[in-house]
Amino acid sequence: MNRRQSDSGQWGAVTRLLRFVFHCSLFTVYCLLIPGCAKRETAVEAGIRTQTLVLGNFAEPTDLDPAVASTLADNEILLALFEGLTRIDEKTSQPAPAAAERWGVSPDGLICTFHLRPNLRWSNGDSFGATDFVFSFERMLTPAVGAEYSYMLWPIKAPATGSVR
Repeated sequence: MNRRQSDSGQWGAVTRLLRFVFHCSLFTVYCLLIPGCAKRETAVEAGIRTQTLVLGNFAEPTDLDPAVASTLADNEILLALFEGLTRIDEKTSQPAPAAAERWGVSPDGLICTFHLRPNLRWSNGDSFGATDFVFSFERMLTPAVGAEYSYMLWPIKAPATGSVR
């Protein structure tokens, strides 16, 4: 065997080894890139599939008790969880009916009366009405609760079964 044949035999083995390493590297890159190209389920799609509320909040809430919640992060979640007497219409930015189907203000401007929708229910199916709203507002006025915005509340009453004043 001459020297040239000996060299080509060594280089042939090295070439085969390099090809093998190259193909293994390509296969590894392929295996790593392909899953990244797959369509992933978004948080919204997952929420729809599992019937889960997905809410992008900029901060952790400090409290989920409506009586004491006071931050924007708290309110974003509470607005998704609870329905108030009214809501803000997204198109007009004006008050719109929610739990109250209509409301009015006395001629002197001192009394607002909210007339509730009939058959209001909690998420568990229990009915609720005007006395439940009054209880919630009166609870906020209790010093032990320590509601930060309780100073804004006026005396609240339920003069009739379906109204809050």
